[in-house]
Amino acid sequence: MVDADEREAEALGRLLRALGWAPLRVAGLEASLRAVETQFPALVIVHLGESGPHVLERLRSLSPFLPLIAVIEKPLLESIAAAYEAGASVCMAEPVTEPALRDALRRAAQHVHRVTEERSELLRLVVSSRAINASLLFSDIHPLTLDTLMRETSSTAAVGVFADPDRVNLGLRAARGIPDEQAERVAQVLAPLLDGRLADIVAPLDETTDPGLREIVVSVLKEWSTGSPRMLLVPIPRRPRPDSESPGARNAGGVLLLREASAGPFNSEARECAMFLAAQAGIAFQNGALYAAAEERSYLDPLTGLYNTRYLYSTLEQEISRSARYGHELSVLFLDLDRFKEVNDRHNHLVGSAVLIETAHVLDRKIRQVDSAVRYGGDEFTLILVETSHPGALNVAERIRATVAEHVFQEASGLSIRLTCSIGVATFPAHGNQPRSLIEASDLAMYRAKVSRDRVCSAS
Repeated sequence: MVDADEREAEALGRLLRALGWAPLRVAGLEASLRAVETQFPALVIVHLGESGPHVLERLRSLSPFLPLIAVIEKPLLESIAAAYEAGASVCMAEPVTEPALRDALRRAAQHVHRVTEERSELLRLVVSSRAINASLLFSDIHPLTLDTLMRETSSTAAVGVFADPDRVNLGLRAARGIPDEQAERVAQVLAPLLDGRLADIVAPLDETTDPGLREIVVSVLKEWSTGSPRMLLVPIPRRPRPDSESPGARNAGGVLLLREASAGPFNSEARECAMFLAAQAGIAFQNGALYAAAEERSYLDPLTGLYNTRYLYSTLEQEISRSARYGHELSVLFLDLDRFKEVNDRHNHLVGSAVLIETAHVLDRKIRQVDSAVRYGGDEFTLILVETSHPGALNVAERIRATVAEHVFQEASGLSIRLTCSIGVATFPAHGNQPRSLIEASDLAMYRAKVSRDRVCSAS
């Protein structure tokens, strides 16, 4: 009991002892804080005098879940509101009677139970959100977001579409509890919402009043309807990247459609839960994009912008494994510029660097998007041609050789430099079944081509 006068303390103490409690009377803020820290009371009763609200605030900040009963001399609306605002769990008026005290204790116990449940719910959501935020790979974040939202909202099925990290395109889809073909059609219907037309609120799909979304509703129900399903539309916010040209863009990072709750329609708690987790997923998406960008930079050659040898060996290992699994061939081209040293000697190293950059652009234009161009080092380049046979790789190499020979380097600078190149070609599995053996085979073939220069040679 805090700040009760002697008469009030004696009367309230008798009532509490009769109900099986052991009251302790203290006076003042410091004494009450010290008692809470050392005596660990089950509840605190504060007589709301002039300092009462401040005492309540300090006690609440010290112990967020401790039941606080405020005793108010004059139960005016302003006094009751001030008590609850300061952190009171329950209010009761003087004089305190046994029925009123019993009722206050009952409501205080209910308050503790409710707060404990809310705390447990919050902790569960925090744990779930941490699992999402701990992931840095989009291949992990997307399904984890879908699974977490389904679990926390008791959904029975879901479809998610997620934007490409750099563009507002349909980058990845995920689905649970729905056949693949049907999920594909629903995803196609949802994909246009990634362009920013989706509101920033979580809402049941059948309650939307937006005309554009109503069209989506009709299309989704046509593809995914049995009876009268309840659906919850959940946008994943997309935070603009720091280097974005349009930081105010409202594009969504993803759109999730949750279908019916096992316990009935989606209630406000499910919506709030979905909104919280969607916000956390948005942060995870941003972190994933930053991680992907950092990882990509670690794979790039700083001069030419092509991939580097770290990427070469990592990707070759993956592509060889994939080619072996599906029975495909894979080819590697090793290219060296002929007499490149003369460019540096005749002009300077800045011009030489500009020629290397221009060579990178030439190579990048001569290969498919699925292939990779790598600066191996100095004036040497390596090309990975996926699902390409040896004859096909020789044809690509010949086209590149001819293009380099015909190209006029640094023409815009008035230098008109002409170069040729020598290229070696090796193919998996004929010339090697490991990244290093395949690169060595193409490298040796390139050195044979260097004998007469401006040639393409096959690995033996």
